[in-house]
Amino acid sequence: MSNVLDGTVTRLVLSVPSFGNNIRVLSSTTIASGYPHRSDPNALVVGPTGLAFDPVTDVLYVASTDDNAIYSIPYANIRLTSAGKGSLVFRDPHLRGPLGLVLLSDRSQW
Repeated sequence: MSNVLDGTVTRLVLSVPSFGNNIRVLSSTTIASGYPHRSDPNALVVGPTGLAFDPVTDVLYVASTDDNAIYSIPYANIRLTSAGKGSLVFRDPHLRGPLGLVLLSDRSQW
């Protein structure tokens, strides 16, 4: 879950029953932090937004809207502490505030 109000990314572990709507949060761990965040007259709030998880490499990619960048968070599924912003993957003003991410299923294209 990305939080534009405080610039963090939190991993939630949920209990989802096979029927009913008694979904419970079993744990909550901040795995990334330090992303710029601010209010914006055009977007209400700007901060970390799009998330894309690669289960093969256990890496979470984060679109940081305010600084036109994409970061990677290693060990996202098992991390116990914040990785800060993580590693910069790509930054360019032409992104113009990235909001969403998607991973291609065919990695041979990389």
